[in-house]
Amino acid sequence: MSRHLLWFVLAATVTPTAAVAQTTRPLVGDYVRVVYRCEEGTWRRGQCREEGTVRATDADSLRLDLAGDAGWPIPTASVDQMWVRDGTRSHFWAGVGWGVLSGALLGTAIGATQEFCIFTCSSAAPIGFMLGGTAGMLIGGVVGAAILTDRWRPLEGNGAAVRLRAVGSGVGVGLEVAF
Repeated sequence: MSRHLLWFVLAATVTPTAAVAQTTRPLVGDYVRVVYRCEEGTWRRGQCREEGTVRATDADSLRLDLAGDAGWPIPTASVDQMWVRDGTRSHFWAGVGWGVLSGALLGTAIGATQEFCIFTCSSAAPIGFMLGGTAGMLIGGVVGAAILTDRWRPLEGNGAAVRLRAVGSGVGVGLEVAF
C-alpha cells in the first residue's frame, strides 16, 4: 500500500463525523447535566454541577427543575459544559466479557480437580473451561442487559475538541475551542 493511501485510510477512519440535529441550547423538558462557574455570592464557589429537567430557558439564563424544586437560574454565560440525556444503554457486552472470563476461570479450576474418562482418563480442565465460559457468557449477558445507565450527548458549542483531517497530501491536526 502506498504511503499516501495509508494516510488517507487513517484520516478517513479517525475523522469524527457530526451527528444530525445537534443543538446548542436544551429544549424545555430535556434532562440535562450542567457544569458551570458558581457566583461569588453563593455558598458554593468554583465549579458547580447540577442535573435536572429544563423548566425554562431565557436569552441569558437556564432554570432547572431539581427534584421537584424549581431551582435557581443558571446564567448561560457561566456554563462550561452541558450534556443532554439521550436515552439509556445496557451493559450487555461488558456482562458477556466478565461472565466469560470468570466462568472460564472457575470452570478450569473445578475441572482441574476432576478426571474425565472415555477411552483414557485425563484432566477435565478443558471441558470445565468450555462449559464454565459458556455458562458465564449466558449469565453475564443477562446481568449486563439488566443494568441500564443514561447515555449522555454533549451539546455543541461548549468545550474543546481536537480534530484530525486530511489536508492536501498529508494529515492536519487542529484544536477547536468554543465558548
